[in-house]
Amino acid sequence: MDPYKHRPSSAFNSPFWTTNSGAPVWNNNSSLTVGSRGPILLEDYHLVEKLANFDRERIPERVVHARGASAKGFFEVTHDISHLSCADFLRAPGVQTPVIVRFSTVIHERGSPETLRDPRGFAVKFYTREGNFDLVGNNFPVFFIRDGMKFPDMVHALKPNPKSHIQEDWRILDFFSHHPESLHMFTFLFDDIGVPQDYRHMDGSGVNTYMLINKAGKAHYVKFHWKPTCGVKNLLEDEAIKVGGANHSHATQDLYDSIAAGNYPEWKLFIQTIDPDHEDRFDFDPLDVTKTWPEDILPLQPVGRMVLNKNIDNFFAENEQLAFCPAIVVPGIYYSDDKLLQTRIFSYSDTQRHRLGPNYLQLPANAPKCAHHNNHHEGFMNFMHRDEEVNYFPSRFDPARHAERHPIPPAVCSGRREKCIIPKENNFKQPGERYRSWAPDRQERFIQRWVNSLSDPRVTHEIKSIWISYWSQADKSLGQKIASRLNRRPSSAFNSPFWTTNAGAPVWNNNSSLTAGSRGPVLLEDYHMVEKLANFDRERIPERVVHARGASAKGFFEVTHDVSHLTCADFLRAPGVQTPVIARFSTVINERGSPETIRDPRGFAVKFYTREGNFDLVGNNVPVFFIRDGIKFPDMIHALKPAPKSNVQEPWRMVDFFSYHPECLHMLTFIFDDLGIPQDYRHMEGFGVNTFMLINKAGKSLYVKFHWKPTCGVKNLLDEQAFQIGGLNPSHATQDLYESIAAGNFPEWKLYIQTMDPDHEDNFDFDPLDVTKTWPEDILPLQPVGRMVLNKNVDNFFAENEQLAFCPGVVVPGIYYSDDKLLQTRIFSYSDTQRHRLGPNYLQIPVNAPKNVHHNNHHDGYMNFMHRNDEVNYFPSRYVPDRHAEKYPIPSTVVNGRREKCIIEKENNFKQPGERYRSWSPDRQERFIQRWVYIFSDPRITHERLPSSAFNPPFWTTNAGAPVWNNNSSLTVGSRGPVLLEDYHMLEKIANFDRERIPERVVHARGASAKGFFEVTHDISHLTCADFLRAPGVQTPGNFDLVGNHVPVFFIRDGIKFPDMVHALKPAPRSNVREWWRMLDFFSYHPECCHMLSFLFDDMFVS
Repeated sequence: MDPYKHRPSSAFNSPFWTTNSGAPVWNNNSSLTVGSRGPILLEDYHLVEKLANFDRERIPERVVHARGASAKGFFEVTHDISHLSCADFLRAPGVQTPVIVRFSTVIHERGSPETLRDPRGFAVKFYTREGNFDLVGNNFPVFFIRDGMKFPDMVHALKPNPKSHIQEDWRILDFFSHHPESLHMFTFLFDDIGVPQDYRHMDGSGVNTYMLINKAGKAHYVKFHWKPTCGVKNLLEDEAIKVGGANHSHATQDLYDSIAAGNYPEWKLFIQTIDPDHEDRFDFDPLDVTKTWPEDILPLQPVGRMVLNKNIDNFFAENEQLAFCPAIVVPGIYYSDDKLLQTRIFSYSDTQRHRLGPNYLQLPANAPKCAHHNNHHEGFMNFMHRDEEVNYFPSRFDPARHAERHPIPPAVCSGRREKCIIPKENNFKQPGERYRSWAPDRQERFIQRWVNSLSDPRVTHEIKSIWISYWSQADKSLGQKIASRLNRRPSSAFNSPFWTTNAGAPVWNNNSSLTAGSRGPVLLEDYHMVEKLANFDRERIPERVVHARGASAKGFFEVTHDVSHLTCADFLRAPGVQTPVIARFSTVINERGSPETIRDPRGFAVKFYTREGNFDLVGNNVPVFFIRDGIKFPDMIHALKPAPKSNVQEPWRMVDFFSYHPECLHMLTFIFDDLGIPQDYRHMEGFGVNTFMLINKAGKSLYVKFHWKPTCGVKNLLDEQAFQIGGLNPSHATQDLYESIAAGNFPEWKLYIQTMDPDHEDNFDFDPLDVTKTWPEDILPLQPVGRMVLNKNVDNFFAENEQLAFCPGVVVPGIYYSDDKLLQTRIFSYSDTQRHRLGPNYLQIPVNAPKNVHHNNHHDGYMNFMHRNDEVNYFPSRYVPDRHAEKYPIPSTVVNGRREKCIIEKENNFKQPGERYRSWSPDRQERFIQRWVYIFSDPRITHERLPSSAFNPPFWTTNAGAPVWNNNSSLTVGSRGPVLLEDYHMLEKIANFDRERIPERVVHARGASAKGFFEVTHDISHLTCADFLRAPGVQTPGNFDLVGNHVPVFFIRDGIKFPDMVHALKPAPRSNVREWWRMLDFFSYHPECCHMLSFLFDDMFVS
């Protein structure tokens, strides 16, 4: 049966809607109000529960690998390796093991295009009979750094600039100029293989060196390699721009659609092994992740095959909550002393506990399928019901025992405590060999990519010289060709203080982790490394549920026209008065990394720092909205967001939802019009959308709507222009805003208002509190108020954009709320979601804190920055002369009516949309029609409209199970009165929605996953005693995370350099633009990166 067709009620039996506690919900469409237009009642518990849950739907996205997709399947052993490993799932050919796989991009955020030049994550969880085995890797066989101590810095360098949130080359080149070991990784990343065609057509690599141990205890070093049976395919720059501009989730959709169509992707698993007794025979360190093992000396040995034959059931549960850790191994597979692997053992589980909680391994996607027993089950979100009294070990009352001892590496760990690099760096040989193996045209494309990066004007002469030196050492002709195409400039002096820990202790070596000897395992006592990684693992906070992608700037608002007769607001008291402001522009629906050229409303929010406190004017770039009642906001966003199963935005979901809401038509005439994609943030209008009230000193109230008009005019993009720009630069609007202000081209908007006397509202054929309507300007003309000039970029993107928080409930005397139902629910929802994202004291964060003197006792709780030297934290008190402020005017209207959940009386849904359409030229009408024809071409949109009697779905309920009798309207005092706080259903709905974002990965943020199986195809039991590798034919779903890349080497050898390396590769913290000079600078200190760079800039880098 087609699940997207309407089905008769007899074929679809579902319980009715309830609250979280199970109470039936008799109306999930409307909030409870005093009368049909009155305020919302606080007793509406269903609404409160609905909004509160919605506010919390977002958890922190991964610091890296935030963007990804998953699938399930099986692994089958095809070759006997039981002589290498005693792993049960590898015990014999034919053994199958269930698996789940997640593919991802590394650096960029959740919504970023899957066509960016970025490594790809390739992580496999085997659900074996001996527990899970996580093989966590990438699509490259090498990495940027050797030591995990550098991982936070590396990711910071690769991420967007913390000031502008633009990824900038100079930051990447700067960081990696200190890490020449990154060169090898760059030969992959800047190679033609730097952009895989999709997830199905790319290699996978475990990257790190593990150990296989057989039953006799004999250990071998091992590297894991995945080879797709359908071959490796990549995208060159022009192809990537075209594909990414048209569909920024193309790889996720390709994986999902291929599996749904029965075209199951398959990979063969191969290994390379080295006897530790023979490692001195090589001119490289086999534990160095910036090196590949030569296949002519150490041939690939087949082990098994992995088939992904089932899509995940729910994207959040099986992709966002899916957690890998290289420490999760099974008997027969163990860790080597690879410094990067040693630090990953700690860091991966640490960041999962931050993202998902201490019991993340109890989540179904992460839990082992075999029987397991311990006492690690208390803490947040414990799902294990344990009927026991003994929660310690050992005990004479509990017969629990140790498992049979399994083999571990017999090598003796010895050496002094050292922070040092490995003896065999040899950073340049493998990158040079890789470069020389390419055809001339492939070499030319690699060179041009490096020339483009080094041409960043912020890359200094010194950094250019270092990179030319590195590439010359890899291959003399390569360095000469790059040098001949560059114009150099002198380097500038930079005086920096020495590094310290968070507690202020000096750090004498921030490049290497503390090991037992130069090659021994990393020591837990390296507090600096633990602190560095632990802080790094927690750098992500939940992204906004909506408006996640945005950019901010600071400036001032100046009154130009007298409106003191309309309002007693102090910041509007007279012409010439200036007020500091910060503005945030955003896309609404898509995630943080999504292209800024998507057809999507744009947010336009301004925070005024007035003498009477902050005033937040929170609006969009269109004057109307989709819905009238905030109780429908979570459902609307869910319908507009990607599908929870495939994580692909699907038109049929939007069309289905809005078919119940004809009031959306007016908004859709804006979204699907030519102005649906603004050219950038500087050339778009802004609207307060909601109806507020202005109140003057005499107490006279007027309804008011706010309008922003850009002085440089309104400019938009047609579809083909948007595809081209978005494919080339997904952050183009952020970059345009930042660079315009930096160049002194300050954007400016004029503020206008429309006002209406509430006594005259019956003169109109629409409800003035209806956000789906515009007010006619010929009857209610625009009145000029002032101008806003943005003349300063933010100092730090995270502090002043990600932590910037708006709420329509933040007003000042002289401006108040109307009974607009959407505004009433936003008052609760916006502050509720900020407390989830930022904590209860988010208004103490500098960017959100008022600039005037403020005083209350709301200052306890997490992250309280207020130092209060007082004994009285209550009110009133005879010991402290605190008093109430002077009462200021509020609306004098009487609120009366019955508790009602209903729609407004004057809906009139079709008049204004029709008038707007008829006002357009014929070619503009044609483009609007064509966009709707494209939407209706979705094959899952039904052609027939069945009578309502033919479709009887279950009724809506709250999370607690209570039936919701109206999920379309909030509870108001009368049909037009203010929304009542008692509308619990609305509060529950919005509160859940406001918490839908989780932090993205620091690296590998963009990715996709699939499920299947791993099957042993070759016998390696002599190398490892891992059960899932015990013999050819063994198939495994179980948990062993093999985490690697699709290239066999990496940029650096020592994991302590990984954070620095990523920081250098990420966008610059100031501009948030990826600047190659930063990368070149960092890797100039790490010549070992040359091998990785020979892969990164090679043709095969883009699948």
